Amino acid sequence: MVKVMPDVSPAAGPHNDTVAIAVAGGEVEAGQIIVVPVTRDLEGVEFSVSALTNADGLALAESAVTLSVMGYVETKSEPPVVYPVERVGWFPDPILPFVERFDVDLGKNQSLWLSIDIPAGQPAGLYRGQVTVSAANAEDRTIPVEVRVFGFDIPVQRSLRTTLPTFENELARIHGEAWNREMYWRYVDFLHAHRVNIDNIYRVDEAPPKLEDIERLAAGGQDAWALRYIPHPGHRLRANPETSDEYVTTAIAEALATYAVLEEAGVAEWSYVYLFDEVQEEHFDALRRDGERVREALPGVPLVTSARDYLDYGITSGVSDVIDAWGVPIMAFNDDEHLAAIERARANGDQITWVNVAWPHDPYPNFFVEYDAIGARLMMGAMIQKYRPDGYGYWGTNYWEHNDHPITEGPYTDWNPFTGNTNGDGSLYAPGEEGPLTTIRFENIRDGLEDYEYYRLLEKAITEGRARGIAEELLESAEALLTVPAEIVKALDDYTRDSQLLEQHRLRIAEAIEELSR
Repeated sequence: MVKVMPDVSPAAGPHNDTVAIAVAGGEVEAGQIIVVPVTRDLEGVEFSVSALTNADGLALAESAVTLSVMGYVETKSEPPVVYPVERVGWFPDPILPFVERFDVDLGKNQSLWLSIDIPAGQPAGLYRGQVTVSAANAEDRTIPVEVRVFGFDIPVQRSLRTTLPTFENELARIHGEAWNREMYWRYVDFLHAHRVNIDNIYRVDEAPPKLEDIERLAAGGQDAWALRYIPHPGHRLRANPETSDEYVTTAIAEALATYAVLEEAGVAEWSYVYLFDEVQEEHFDALRRDGERVREALPGVPLVTSARDYLDYGITSGVSDVIDAWGVPIMAFNDDEHLAAIERARANGDQITWVNVAWPHDPYPNFFVEYDAIGARLMMGAMIQKYRPDGYGYWGTNYWEHNDHPITEGPYTDWNPFTGNTNGDGSLYAPGEEGPLTTIRFENIRDGLEDYEYYRLLEKAITEGRARGIAEELLESAEALLTVPAEIVKALDDYTRDSQLLEQHRLRIAEAIEELSR
């Protein structure tokens, strides 16, 4: 949860002599080891991690333990971003498993990312081993590693529906001749491993998916699929007024064809149609009319919009009669007037999902390269628990407009993080030659989603424990943990930057789950 800058002494903690990681089955957690030259440049630095074994000699699978080099991207002073930043230069972001050897100049430091990916069913307990770091001109250093595996598993099926679109045309563009179906499934597996659907709210002019592909997606935990996007009249996709109705007719036909495949696969509940992205009031009449046509053709399929009606949610205009879910900026949950409107919308039968894009800005959390990593984790975990939106949406994960090739070198990369007027908006991970490369931001997004599963597992354990007659005192103590402490999240713009506070709270939840499940 800490971004360690390569040119700033990592004097501020938390630091430990031992890398201690606590993790459930089906979950991924990580820690960092910082390589710091003390008296001279370090040359030819290499690293390895031993087997991690418990007291009985049982080892974690080799595939469960990965030690990688943290990569860095450079932000520029021009063009300016739309939010104030404290520094310009190199930031930790992509994690580079292909870098096996590096140098570190005196006055710099280099982070290593130790990732622990525990399969479901792993025996609980403490697994120990060590990381060894060597250099051609320095003595080896060894760092103890302790991995505590909890006695429960995170489910594959997610408790929070998320929409974080993937643009397949961008994947094809960046990989060029190397792009193929095998590479596509590497991205699918990568996204599913991060508890994210491979989906696209802006889906237009696509053939229906193949049945076998939908079945494979279902096995990976997929739980949503946009049948079609319908933009507002005047949008570049339907700018000709004479063909506007025809456009909607074609869109409905395409949505029906895709729905038929999902229905055959037994996952019709994934379906939704996205309409009128971020439109203002002048488009509400058209939204209602088009929504009525879609609803008539696809009864029971949720219709979703991000139309900006944050104090009424279509009740006055009649849009609420056809819309089932509204994408709402997270800031609305920080304001009493907006919260009252949200409650009216929910009482009217609508769902309210969170969205963020190039806003909000600090002190709110976001996914920018310059922002604290812990903010992304809290926004996808503890804040979801505290404010309970009905889902989470984002506009894109792989918008790589200023890049034309994958990352092939490191730790210092030539990757340009600039998108729109930000560094990192809509670009949450990066491409490598062999497929996707994760980032410290995307890892914290996953960690937050996994934290949210802890709350749901605890809630389930409390319900089952009460049915079994567990002592009420123990149940009440566990129930108190479902309330996010103010010292962690007081408000959406007032939250801790102390990773240890969050780790301690998470540990208490895990131990309560274990105790109630005995």
